[in-house]
Amino acid sequence: MEVRNQRRTRRPMSCPCGLGLVGLRERVELLGGSLRTSAEEKRRLLVSARIPA
Repeated sequence: MEVRNQRRTRRPMSCPCGLGLVGLRERVELLGGSLRTSAEEKRRLLVSARIPA
């Protein structure tokens, strides 16, 4: 599964209320998968998760 934002990202919020990408990576790895993030041009972000069926 891939998710790519269509707009430029904002600066990260300084809110300790969520787990963000760290939490997402932990959940994917618990399922035996892997998570990859990469920055694209103009501050866009691509998140790719591979989870075995």
